[in-house]
Amino acid sequence: MSDKKNEETGQNTMPENTSVKAEIIVPKYNLLKNKAGARVNMRDNGFIEKKKIEAADDLIAQLCDGSKEKIEEQIKILMDLWKRIQEMPDSIERKEKTQEIFTIAHEIKDIGSLCGYILIAHFAESLRDYIAETTMNLKNQRVIIQAHIDALNTVLKTGVSDNGDPIAEELKSKVKIAIEKYK
Repeated sequence: MSDKKNEETGQNTMPENTSVKAEIIVPKYNLLKNKAGARVNMRDNGFIEKKKIEAADDLIAQLCDGSKEKIEEQIKILMDLWKRIQEMPDSIERKEKTQEIFTIAHEIKDIGSLCGYILIAHFAESLRDYIAETTMNLKNQRVIIQAHIDALNTVLKTGVSDNGDPIAEELKSKVKIAIEKYK
């Protein structure tokens, strides 16, 4: 082992016979992982117990039981609200109903995402985001809302999925065209 020298003085700072011990660094306890549910020991590499994963999967399966019917109910409510809003003048009540549509679209997106209805989730999220970005005061905007609702109904009734299905791609394209044309 060679001598260590001070850069300024050039003198040895550590005699040759002194041994240097390696410092062992132990990672600190990761509180963020605990908050996320990992509950790992600070010396473990990190894991979620298999039984906790299975319990979460069982809970999701229970939540998704009857999810298609839940989505269908939400779409019916959405259609009813949409029908009423179209006849209303610009008012506080109309804004409240628009907020209800936003909330229902968000719920449909959540159920669809959780339970594997990816295409329904796509259109519901698109509708929700569009409503969040607009004031709903132009007739042209109604075309966009209707296109979303029609797409949701089509997907629900036909069972078309987002696995490269040509019908899915056509629906996405039509909604996108409506959004870009009537922005």
